[in-house]
Amino acid sequence: EIFSFHCAQAPGQAAMGSSPSTESAVGQGGEAVAMAKSTYSRPADAPAIGYGTAGFRTSADVLDNVMYRMGLLAAMRSKALGGKTVGVMITASHNPEKDNGVKLVEPMGEMLPQDWEAHATRLANTPDEDLASVIEELAPTLGVDMSVDANVAVGRDTRNSSVRLAMAVCDGVGVLRPARVRSLGVVTTPQLHFTVRCQTDPSYGIASNLGYEDKLLTAFQKLLACASSTPQLYKPAIHVDCAGGVGSIALVPMQERLRKIGLDMTLVNPA
Repeated sequence: EIFSFHCAQAPGQAAMGSSPSTESAVGQGGEAVAMAKSTYSRPADAPAIGYGTAGFRTSADVLDNVMYRMGLLAAMRSKALGGKTVGVMITASHNPEKDNGVKLVEPMGEMLPQDWEAHATRLANTPDEDLASVIEELAPTLGVDMSVDANVAVGRDTRNSSVRLAMAVCDGVGVLRPARVRSLGVVTTPQLHFTVRCQTDPSYGIASNLGYEDKLLTAFQKLLACASSTPQLYKPAIHVDCAGGVGSIALVPMQERLRKIGLDMTLVNPA
């Protein structure tokens, strides 16, 4: 599902001597504050949180305001890259179900650059009333042209909190119009990386879960074809412990095709 957010500048809105991008940042910064205060307020006593290799991970109960701010950041990153697709994955991987987390993905499927990790940490810890000034400061510093159409793809895992937190991300992106958000639904982290890469470089594959499945299984089939003979100790069967997570949702559609290729896959503890 794709959501589009657009805005039109009123006549005479831009001030003399200022760029449309700066004026846009000023106006949308005010909107960011308004939505934060009304829907995604950061408590005054909220503990500091830091963006690391795995992004942000903590109790899902305190992440709504963080997710909203990461939607803002994802839109800014996309605009800074000329509108290329940036991914946002909502998951805490192997953490307990009560936790959740978020990390951003670059247009070619890479991790967020380290200098932008610092901006993520700063934005996540910014009080509601200071959001506008931080956005207005970061936009010109980071080369963010607010008039560029941002493109963000959002994926989530099977945790109960993930739907709510995904909406917070989408709301954050939508504040910094013009912007488009593509919701990928429940996906694995590799599926999100793949889709983002394909939206940036269509020659890599089809930007969908079916495209991911085809890419993976075609490569596996080619790998098997490279073998001069089947090893005697090799048994074409595998059991996958899905631990009640999103992995089983991705693997179920692959079972029959894998069986035809020559691998019998059994899923244990599916979601």
